[in-house]
Amino acid sequence: FMVDPSGHVVLPRVGKWDVRRETEASLEERLTEALAEDLRNPTVDVVVLRRIQILGSVGRPGLYPLDSTMTLGDALAEAGGISTAGKRDVVEIVRGGERYSVQMESDRRLAELPLRSGDVLFVPERNWFLRNYGVVLTVLTSAAGVIAIIITSSSN
Repeated sequence: FMVDPSGHVVLPRVGKWDVRRETEASLEERLTEALAEDLRNPTVDVVVLRRIQILGSVGRPGLYPLDSTMTLGDALAEAGGISTAGKRDVVEIVRGGERYSVQMESDRRLAELPLRSGDVLFVPERNWFLRNYGVVLTVLTSAAGVIAIIITSSSN
């Protein structure tokens, strides 16, 4: 069920509830108690979904609904994984114009991160040199070879 911007949710048999200060566990407990008045042995599972944008150097940037049980690696996999140009050791969380860097650990749960709905998970690009070190190395090796040939030719 969607929570409105004021932090309220309307639930069948229960009505409108303010859930701003609830944890998943406390909400499960309160809902189970409330539903026990009308139902026999109710079971309630609460999973908070966060809608976040995943942008930057990923395969499919976009808006994704993610639950707190997912790992950071799961979230990035949903967005097509980190591209070859992306940094693999750090991601950034952007909220209200502020950027927070987070060390990349693929097994880190989203619940452990300070993520909220509306946040942007951003994978920055590696710098130009690191993305193109093979080209740079080839150019430098070729230039060294040309210089060696020039020096050898001029000494003869």
